[in-house]
This record gives sequence, structure tokens and C-alpha cells, in this order.
Amino acid sequence: MYLVEGKYNLAKWFNADGTIAANTIVEPINVDGKENHWTITDEYGYDAYYKTKVELNGRVYMQIDDGWGGESNITTTDPDTGEILYITRDESLGKDRHPMCLAKDEWWYGYGSEEGWHYIDSMNKSEKNLWKQNEEKTKWFYLDDKGKMAINKWIKSGDDWYYAGIDGHMMTNTTIKGYYLGDDWHYVATGGYMPTDATINEYYFGADGKLI
Repeated sequence: MYLVEGKYNLAKWFNADGTIAANTIVEPINVDGKENHWTITDEYGYDAYYKTKVELNGRVYMQIDDGWGGESNITTTDPDTGEILYITRDESLGKDRHPMCLAKDEWWYGYGSEEGWHYIDSMNKSEKNLWKQNEEKTKWFYLDDKGKMAINKWIKSGDDWYYAGIDGHMMTNTTIKGYYLGDDWHYVATGGYMPTDATINEYYFGADGKLI
């Protein structure tokens, strides 16, 4: 892409063949060959307005951070609906800098009020009150009523209690002490649930799941 007219924030962009680079994302290259900031163009090839969206190759890109590509996951509000949007970097484009786009079908780590792991679905919504597996389908994680991954806590799901460990995954075949159910020992079985009125490895766990 080539900047032919104007200055940054008031620029008009052209493709290498001289055609206008309209409704797309562009990345200028500095004279020293290093990457510059990504930007989105409008229908005339100019820098698009703040929060302009453009859909390319199955992803929706957004003009944020004063019009340039950002450095980390953020949230912002949709200018059309006022709903929260979860923004991430498309690391398939660029080397050191990446264009910003709406997260989609992926784990997303937030900061500030959204700090923690979330799972963002195909509609850019944070999934809530459910169990979700990792990409390898080897571990389960619980997303609470705010969409955040539960860490170091007991979770009541249906009629059973489960425990999410320090990295958030459902613990199995181990004993747990304290954390929400009191300063007592409990056990979580192969399926992750807490057994009651059961003998495990010669230890008896009562009707409330506590080691007796």
C-alpha cells in the first residue's frame, strides 16, 4: 500500500497498481522497511472514522486506538448498538504489529474490569454459566455469570459440586482443602464431581462431602 496524498489521519491510500485502496485494511511500511500502524480505509480510500468496521476474509476489523492497530485485547462499545465488543489482534497479519478485529470463537484474556479468561463465541458474545473445553479437548473450564473463567473455587453445577484449580481447569482424582466450602478436606472424583457418602482410598467422605 502507498500513501500518495495527505498525512496520517487525513491520508488517501492507493494499491501498488494505482487503484484506490477502499474499504480495506492497510499497513504502511516506513522508509527504513519497518512496519507502521495498521489502519482502515473508507469507500474513497481515506482513513476511516474511529470505530469504523470492515469485514474481510471472515473477520470484522475495527478502527480503534485513534485509528491505528493496537497492542493488546480490549473492550469497546458498538457504535450501532451500544453493546460491549471484545477486540483482539489478528496475528495472522503483520509481524510486530497486527490489525485489530472482533474476537470470534476463541479464548480471550481481558484486562481491567474484564480481567481474566473469557470464551468469545461466533457472535462476539462472552459465554456465561457453562463449562467449556480447551482446544485440545483435554480439560474443562467453568465460565461464571460474568463470563470469567473460575479459578480456585468450588462450583455447583446441577446437583453436584466441582472444583476449578489454580489454572481454572476442573480438578479430578484429588483432595481439595478449604475454598468456599469451609476449611475441610473434600474429594473430587474422575468425573470432577464431589462424591458424598463414599469411601475413597479407605477414607470416608460424609453426606456433605467432607472428610470424616
